[in-house]
Amino acid sequence: ITENMRSLRNFFIYKCLFALTFWNRVSLSVENELFTSVSNAFPEDGSEKRIKRLPLLHTNSYQSKANFDWVVIQNTTESLSLSEITTDNIKKLVDLLLDPRQGSRLQNLTLTNVSVDWNALMALFQTVWHSSIEYFNINRVTQLSNIVSYKFNYSGTSIKALTVRKVLVTDLYFSQDDLYKIFADMNIAALTIAESELIHMLCPSTDSPFRYLNFFKNDLTDLLFQNCDKLIQLETLILQKNKFESLSKVSFMTSRMKLLKYLDMSNNLLSHDTADVKCQWAESLTELDFCPRVRELQAGHNPFKCSCELQDFIRLERQSGGKLFGWPVAYVCEYPEDLRGTQLKDFHLSELACNTVLLLVTALLLTLVLVAVVAFLCIYLDVPWYVRMTWQWTQTKRRAWHNHPEEQETVLQFHAFISYSERDSLWVKNELIPNLEKGEGCVQLCQHERNFIPGKSIVENIINCIEKSYKSIFVLSPNFVQSEWCHYELYFAHHKLFSENSNSLILILLEPIPPYVIPARYHKLKALMAKRTYLEWPKERSKHALFWANLRAAISINLPMADGNRCDEVD
Repeated sequence: ITENMRSLRNFFIYKCLFALTFWNRVSLSVENELFTSVSNAFPEDGSEKRIKRLPLLHTNSYQSKANFDWVVIQNTTESLSLSEITTDNIKKLVDLLLDPRQGSRLQNLTLTNVSVDWNALMALFQTVWHSSIEYFNINRVTQLSNIVSYKFNYSGTSIKALTVRKVLVTDLYFSQDDLYKIFADMNIAALTIAESELIHMLCPSTDSPFRYLNFFKNDLTDLLFQNCDKLIQLETLILQKNKFESLSKVSFMTSRMKLLKYLDMSNNLLSHDTADVKCQWAESLTELDFCPRVRELQAGHNPFKCSCELQDFIRLERQSGGKLFGWPVAYVCEYPEDLRGTQLKDFHLSELACNTVLLLVTALLLTLVLVAVVAFLCIYLDVPWYVRMTWQWTQTKRRAWHNHPEEQETVLQFHAFISYSERDSLWVKNELIPNLEKGEGCVQLCQHERNFIPGKSIVENIINCIEKSYKSIFVLSPNFVQSEWCHYELYFAHHKLFSENSNSLILILLEPIPPYVIPARYHKLKALMAKRTYLEWPKERSKHALFWANLRAAISINLPMADGNRCDEVD
């Protein structure tokens, strides 16, 4: 009698449900096979609202005597939520969904805490596939086992979106393809498999209608969808919190997704260390032309290595105008250590530092310019000549030390060494030498014609004469600056000036020398004439006496004579 009364009560309640639904005025909630609450929040008069959601909890305690109860539910609700689904009661759910009666309005089915094996789950999927349900959600699938190949019939479905979250597979050994193929070949618009430790997903066998794929928080790697050209309608791809490492492989993965608009790669392990491999992003992402419709990229909270390889990625944000979601806060340098914590927007490297070819070309050009400048200066300043003269002076000093080390203490033998051009020799012989040597006092002059030692080189003779003379007299004229040997003599005398810190140079300007006549290699002569006082040979005969007096005063010194006496020069 009690059982009959319960059935009668259920029948009455469902009749009321049907009537109330017909009137379109109530919202209902079902739990433990009985209606436990009825909302009095009636819609306003004239409303066309219908019952849209009917959660039915703890189905393991539900006992139905007739399919009529489920027909009422199916005919009067659009959303149904069930929990605690087991292998024992899933067959009843399958049978009810297979009810051939027409008029079902059920569009959204949500199952929570599902504990079934593979075949039972596939039977449920197949049933839902050919029902009126459009949105199918499964949360927390536990103890999924006995995974084997299953021939799934994808035809004639109303399903638009499938969401599977928190799947636990208890099988240790099974064919991965048997699991992935079921989902990869689904002919639906949206698929979500999240928080399920998914390590791979196959490329669809044929052109896929997928427009939305969400693989949030799995274990997917760079092998995903490589060389896959079947996702031709995909617009949104979410791969947040996986194990992707190569930015170039991710870009290659998306290169064949012609309609991709949104890509979320945040919270992965992305890096780009291969300088010779270019990313294949869309133009709106980097420089890719394959996916020009991509509108937003989410790649924040990755361990970015701030180096030259990251410059293209940073340039993406600057060119895309805000298509990187979370920029700039979520994009921070992780490596190297000195840049850790630096936002990518503040990381800058010059084009020269990152372009090896440009760096080499620039270095080569700078080297060529430097060589050209040095060569020009060497030619202009006659540096090779000075190097050669320095070498000869060094060799002469070395030979002298090697042959007569005991005679290295310099003994002055002459008051002055005379340096002049051969074209000015008449003035030297007729004016200079007679007035100094034959005048008052006993001035001794060193002249190359009479004092150079035969057998020695000219350079060696010049050096010896300069070192044995108290002063060096240079008779300057346009002829002087054109003489190579005069240049030698001036150089060695100037070298003595600096090496001995002496004031040993006397310049006699025999004729005015225009600046343009002086060769570039005579820069020392130019400097001497600009900084030192020189004696100018007067044209007026009345001034000659004063000229010789000044010259004698400049070379005034006591020198030992050959007989041991000293020659006292009169001032």
